[in-house]
Amino acid sequence: MAVRSIAVGALILVVAYVCGGVGAEQEHPRKPGAPREKHCRAETPADDGWISQCSGKISCPSTCPRCHLSCKFCGMIYCPRCNKIGSVCQDPRFIGGDGVTFYFHGEKDKNFCLVSDSSFHLNAHLIGKRPPGRSRDFTWIQALGILFGPHKLYVGARRVATWDGAKDHFLVHFDSNAVSIEQGTGAVWEAESGPVKLTRLEATNSLSVFIPGALNASVAIVPISKEESRVHGYEISGDDCFAHLEVNFQFAGLGSRVEGLLGQTYAADWRSPIKEEGIAMPTLGARADRYEASSILTPDCSVSQFHRAL
Repeated sequence: MAVRSIAVGALILVVAYVCGGVGAEQEHPRKPGAPREKHCRAETPADDGWISQCSGKISCPSTCPRCHLSCKFCGMIYCPRCNKIGSVCQDPRFIGGDGVTFYFHGEKDKNFCLVSDSSFHLNAHLIGKRPPGRSRDFTWIQALGILFGPHKLYVGARRVATWDGAKDHFLVHFDSNAVSIEQGTGAVWEAESGPVKLTRLEATNSLSVFIPGALNASVAIVPISKEESRVHGYEISGDDCFAHLEVNFQFAGLGSRVEGLLGQTYAADWRSPIKEEGIAMPTLGARADRYEASSILTPDCSVSQFHRAL
């Protein structure tokens, strides 16, 4: 019983960190490679979170040591960046500027406008798959196209057949020039011709993207695992693990009329239909063509507010 109490207490600490209740890591030192095992627990005391379906323990992976464990999603693991306002993760799952979660059913191999303001524009390129018998694609964000002033920044994940987390899978270009960032946690690259700073949050596959006065984002590359594919019916084959981005955006200086799939939720007059209708699993799919762009670095969606500086 004492062992279980310690494990539960550790999990409460993890959840408190995700929610902003703990400012610094307060865990005991551990040996390198030791698993971080936590008992599966409900998210709130008032809801057992399907805890009756849980058995044994699930572990935070080494790539996400402060993960959020949830019975409610069959023991799926969520990194903190995916549970904050401004997050875009999974298939794609958004948390808007108003704190409301929604999903977007776009199409694979197309580009969509996430945020569009007068001096800042953000597109996303979707990859995906449609197994036989499904009416829509499963989709994930493969790349971001960021435009600000006269500059263009591309941050994407390379196609990977077999995932190897020890290798870096970022593909980055700034103003059409390839960017090479040294590997190693804390390594920094800064543009000479524009205000862009990229910092490795981990040795590989995790970056901070900082544009002063506009954006501070954490971007990670993750694969679709065999277990995820099995549980959700993705039918992922061995030639592509669909490496994709999980992102948390923090914006600065957005105008009151900002647009885009995510951007509109930061607008001054935004009223979420999801709040009003109380939808259990809200999905934004209708009129998706309003947000479609012709390419990853083109601000030409029909709701675009962007005016390129010369």
